[in-house]
Amino acid sequence: MQSMKIHWWLVGLAGAVFGALILTRSMFVIWLPAIWLLFFVALPHCRVRRFQLATLAVLMACLVCAPWWVRNCIVLQRLMPMGTQGSTTLLGGYSDAALAGNGDWQAEPERQLRKELSRQTKFQSLPSDTEREVVVAEEASRRMRGWVAEHVWDMPRLMANRVYVHWNPYWG
Repeated sequence: MQSMKIHWWLVGLAGAVFGALILTRSMFVIWLPAIWLLFFVALPHCRVRRFQLATLAVLMACLVCAPWWVRNCIVLQRLMPMGTQGSTTLLGGYSDAALAGNGDWQAEPERQLRKELSRQTKFQSLPSDTEREVVVAEEASRRMRGWVAEHVWDMPRLMANRVYVHWNPYWG
């Protein structure tokens, strides 16, 4: 019984630490399903208990992030819990520039988008930087989704290149 309490405590702590990782680097949020699966597969209990513990880990991570996510939605007045940077940054990872750069994330697509938008009178007349960031994020998201839809057959190559670029040994 004592070891069972320790498991609940340790799993909750692990989830909270993972939540802190998400707050540090928002891309970790896409790891949540894998974290749940890892806990479900790796823990030595019956299936129901593993399900409960895996769910606890993910819920604790989300609980740690929840105040920041709620704050983002309130500030942006939209359902954007991760803020604006996630969708804006994704444009650099899913673009012709990323494909040409062997899967490496590129800053140029975001720079180009910001340059295009800054020339528009409607964009310039927005009353705050926050509202301009939301417009940038929404347009980046729209462009990224369009690019992915047009390049479905390039995605395996992009992912393979990305894995190679980011996980290869460095001999510098």
